[in-house]
Amino acid sequence: HLRGLESLTTLNLSWCQRVTDAGLKDLRGLPLEVLELYGCNRLTDAGLAYLSALDRLRVLSVGPSVRGITDEGLGYLAALTALERLNLSWCEEVTDDGLAHLSGLNALEHLDLMGCSALTDAGLAHLGRLERLERLNLWRCEGITDDALDALDRPSLKLHVTTQVKDLLHPGL
Repeated sequence: HLRGLESLTTLNLSWCQRVTDAGLKDLRGLPLEVLELYGCNRLTDAGLAYLSALDRLRVLSVGPSVRGITDEGLGYLAALTALERLNLSWCEEVTDDGLAHLSGLNALEHLDLMGCSALTDAGLAHLGRLERLERLNLWRCEGITDDALDALDRPSLKLHVTTQVKDLLHPGL
């Protein structure tokens, strides 16, 4: 049904909770640059496999609470070399191994990993190769320590890292 939309560059399906992997198959061949799938909690790695054909995609948002997105799915995203913004917030099945798949996304400027609680310092080490990365959201990533943040420290990178609301209200406590 979507194949005739040859000039469709932006598609927002956020919170369309009945969208499944099968629906993403129909997006192949579209000239999409922005795809918002935030809150489409029926998606899995199989859906991300279909998205790997969207070679013009610059912005992709999935999550929250998409338990079907794992490290395998991030492997499919590695083909999206034009990607500038990626939101994987609350994809709690993503681990350090998944971040290794993202290390070749050289155009990536903004990465949101909020609530990806399985991540540790080892995973963040993969992100050090992303020289264009300017914004990194690690809110509620309790496995991240100061050591990883020191390794990523550079003037162009804006980090958003807190583990508790009290950290925002009373820094240093």
